[in-house]
Amino acid sequence: MIGQKTLQFLTEQKSRMVALDKAEGYDKNTPRYRDATTGQIVLGKTILYENALAWMQSKNAYTSLWEEYNLVEQALNEDTLATAAPTFTTFMLPLIRRMYNTLIAQDLVSVQPIPNPSAYIYYLDKIYTNTTAEVTALQRTDQQTPRNYPLSGEQATPIRELQMRLTRLLVESIIDKLKADWTLEAEQDWRSQYKLDVENEMIPELGDELARNLDRKILDALIAGIAHTINWDPTGYLGGDLTTTNQRSYRRGIYDAVIDARAWIMNNKAGADRAGVDYWMVMNPNVWARFAKLEDYNMSPVTLDTKAALNHRYEGIMNGMYKCYVTPEIADNQILMGIKGGWKYAVGYFAPYVPLYTSPKYIINDDFTQFARGVMSRYAYGVLPETSTGTTNNGLVLISLTSS
Repeated sequence: MIGQKTLQFLTEQKSRMVALDKAEGYDKNTPRYRDATTGQIVLGKTILYENALAWMQSKNAYTSLWEEYNLVEQALNEDTLATAAPTFTTFMLPLIRRMYNTLIAQDLVSVQPIPNPSAYIYYLDKIYTNTTAEVTALQRTDQQTPRNYPLSGEQATPIRELQMRLTRLLVESIIDKLKADWTLEAEQDWRSQYKLDVENEMIPELGDELARNLDRKILDALIAGIAHTINWDPTGYLGGDLTTTNQRSYRRGIYDAVIDARAWIMNNKAGADRAGVDYWMVMNPNVWARFAKLEDYNMSPVTLDTKAALNHRYEGIMNGMYKCYVTPEIADNQILMGIKGGWKYAVGYFAPYVPLYTSPKYIINDDFTQFARGVMSRYAYGVLPETSTGTTNNGLVLISLTSS
């Protein structure tokens, strides 16, 4: 168990991270939850920090490291300073913030932190039935919308009933692990020649790579959960005429495929055009270049700090309708389109549990000249299916650039 002074340092650090999130605007689109114990509304990011603190306070977390640290603290009989805390305490929460603020999941799916390795996430179902007695025959309104309601009279029956149901989905967290190693000689040389601490340089890179892996998994899950595919042939010039003019005209057809994809979502996903629901597209840099070369290409300007992310780039809103994200983590012949409107109209979910664990530095060879540190993240992710037995979401469409 950690000492009281160190716990105070960690708690103060958590408050600083939350304040930074608010100052930089990350709290505006972050889910909020009511704490079951205090009844207060808290930000989803706060739950991540608290999960990390709860782990660090557990009996098994860094036991030997804490014992050594507390013995030194008692021997010196001095106040604990922030700089005296073990390395992972100063790294942990800032690294969580560094990782999770730039994940593409924040922009594409519902982010719902979970307090346990197995927990429920929630989404909203709108359902209807003919009478109050037919509770076993409920249908979601986005699957079967009634065309004609019965006329109402003084004692008219049946009366179609609209209900709303908060549906929960049990999710199980998975584990990602990654480690970095270096030699004693490298540690000595970096410090001597460049005044750099190799360990301090390694830890942020480990966190960045975990975040890249999360981006890949989220995108792969969304692509696997598409409900519709639209094909567009990038080489299908009309009538075999390969003149520059005809090629330029034909290339505009890629935008026709985007419009068709949006129309399909509008026809098949309830709430797709409600206020506050955004359409987004994710594409490879090579596909983005096709749009950028079009004469009628239009992208809303965004500042450089808004564009910058860990493994993707937010280019702005294309033609005033589609938030555009560019990443090499998607194939160069695909455009993934979806919607996001909070957890009510989500197409997928990302549910972090223990956002980040960093191991202490340890020796990995017999002559004590090679060291390593590891990082671990536990989370759940996936698509929110349209039915309890389904695997796809009607808010997801893939545009495939194919010559077949």
